[in-house]
Amino acid sequence: MNIEKIGKFIKELREEKGLTQDELAKKIPISRQAISKWERGLAIPDAQILLKLSEFFSVSVNEILSGEKKNKYNEKEINQISLTLYKDRNNKKRIIKLLIILLITFIFIFLIYYFFTSYRSIKVYTVSGMNDNISFYNGIFVRTKEKIFFKIGDFNILEDNDKIQSLTLYYLDTNNKKQLIVSNDDDNISFIDYIGYNNYLDTSNIDYIIKNMYIEIVFKDKKENIKLTFIEDYINDSLFFKKNQNIGYNKSDIKNTENIDINDSDLLKNIKNCYILYNTNYIYTKNDNEISTKIIYYSKTNTIKITIFSSNNILENWIYEINDDVLDYYDYTENVSYLFENGKSTCKNCNKDKLKKIIDKFYNILSESFQDNK
Repeated sequence: MNIEKIGKFIKELREEKGLTQDELAKKIPISRQAISKWERGLAIPDAQILLKLSEFFSVSVNEILSGEKKNKYNEKEINQISLTLYKDRNNKKRIIKLLIILLITFIFIFLIYYFFTSYRSIKVYTVSGMNDNISFYNGIFVRTKEKIFFKIGDFNILEDNDKIQSLTLYYLDTNNKKQLIVSNDDDNISFIDYIGYNNYLDTSNIDYIIKNMYIEIVFKDKKENIKLTFIEDYINDSLFFKKNQNIGYNKSDIKNTENIDINDSDLLKNIKNCYILYNTNYIYTKNDNEISTKIIYYSKTNTIKITIFSSNNILENWIYEINDDVLDYYDYTENVSYLFENGKSTCKNCNKDKLKKIIDKFYNILSESFQDNK
């Protein structure tokens, strides 16, 4: 289809009628600018206008689209113009359809590739550990496809005179031999390891390493080794972002009236009367078969810490900062974290009923510890 030829033919038909573009525009009716574009070969009339032009000029639509009047030489060609246009239109549709299919296929293949290369590619672990004299928490270990981030947590040392001289991070291989990861001559270890460099960790065996990782803590007169506990806190295995629950309610809604009040003036008195004084800290320990409970009151920070553990594995942990009235909880067996602050609670993988049980258990453990020592 020759657009310029169609434009010239429309101009010829107009001039045969002795009409200007303005006059033809009024008879169609249509804008003069549209007619000007047709005649200059910049556009062609749509189907509805073609019918009006065909009727007005007494020619067929096929003649307009072929750009000439029918005669014995071009009759067959003009009669087939509609069929030719139909075929051209169908061919264009097929080409567009094929391009759309190719585009969708490309996007689909890309999404599959992205999914398999990115799904579960980021894992975040909390790191903690403890023994009778020292504990640490709030450590973090992050695994991605490109980097590994590690930071040891905050230390709580029962013997105030003990000062950390150095830390050594290592793991036990299959032959139970120590394999050094990193060592530092202060009380902190943190590093960023690029995958492929293997400066610190053999990333091909990372799952085994984190299950057998230890930290050696050197003091002035002794050294202690603690097994690290890694708890998976986050993994990118969801197609959509999920928000942690934020549940707000008053403390009166969750406290059991039979439990002691954490702000009770007798609380510290009970602790000092019932617990063992170790330097400036007060300690309570209870062993029940394979499960042990340890409560530590840190006098300098006015903090109560309750830890339930089996061997060297921490099961549950409460940290209550009395001055700020903030309770932080972590269940290592169910991967549930919980923070109660300013009358509101934020939790991961838990609900309001679970939160009430957490608070009640905290109070019950304190109450039982006082009863045991009376």
